[in-house]
Amino acid sequence: MYFRIVYQNKRDDCNTDTYCIVWKVFLIHEEECCRSYQTDNHRTKSGKYAFDSNVIFMFKYKTLRDLVYDYIGQQLRAGVINPTSTIKETALSEELSISRTPVREALIQLAGEGLLESVPHKGFYIRTLTETEAQELFVVIGHLEGLAARLSLGNIQEQDIAAMKMHIGMMNAAIMADDVEMYLEVQDKFHNIYLNKCANRTLSETLERLKNRLFRHHYQAMSKDERKKFLLGLNDEHTRICELFAMRDSTAIEKYLVDVHWNPAEAVYEVLG
Repeated sequence: MYFRIVYQNKRDDCNTDTYCIVWKVFLIHEEECCRSYQTDNHRTKSGKYAFDSNVIFMFKYKTLRDLVYDYIGQQLRAGVINPTSTIKETALSEELSISRTPVREALIQLAGEGLLESVPHKGFYIRTLTETEAQELFVVIGHLEGLAARLSLGNIQEQDIAAMKMHIGMMNAAIMADDVEMYLEVQDKFHNIYLNKCANRTLSETLERLKNRLFRHHYQAMSKDERKKFLLGLNDEHTRICELFAMRDSTAIEKYLVDVHWNPAEAVYEVLG
């Protein structure tokens, strides 16, 4: 998972609180990619890595606080954290085998962004969204993701389209296996293919923060048949997004993301009961 990869790729020239994370868009398995491209055999004389032209990498340095922030955000989006449970920095620091300071800083940041509520002497709780707040988030995310898709179109290559199709197949497999956590993990990878190609870090990071406010606990409240039908419908939308990228139709992609994939009418499903 996320932290294991991070610790394996710690750079010698970074301080103890900074790690090298690699976001990847590729046609081979992630773990194989790490093994193949993080070796001295791929270093140039300047000490930088030389990569196959079919693999696109974006390096980014993050502090432990940032990593904890990302980790909690992923847990929230996947519905792993119960909305009624208390999030305690001591338990998190023990789970991740790190000090309490970066955990505390990440929790405070999440509270400042409205994802969590801090209760003195008790810990942090998930801040529930009202229906209006969820609808507003859908509107903003839809327009920003539509913009990101339009900006990325010139950088999308055939192997990216192939990777999208692969992820769509993986999501279908996860749906049939009723593996919601796997579905959500692959769904993020699908969208990140074009979000990482928009060449605008501020835009992609803003989208990440906004999406962290959306939760998926409602999937668990559905019956198995309802959940299957709902997720298959979402994956049909992913198929259409992929088709529009293949057609190189920037206007249609942007409109589809705004009007359909992030339709505010669907935001009611994000409200925790």
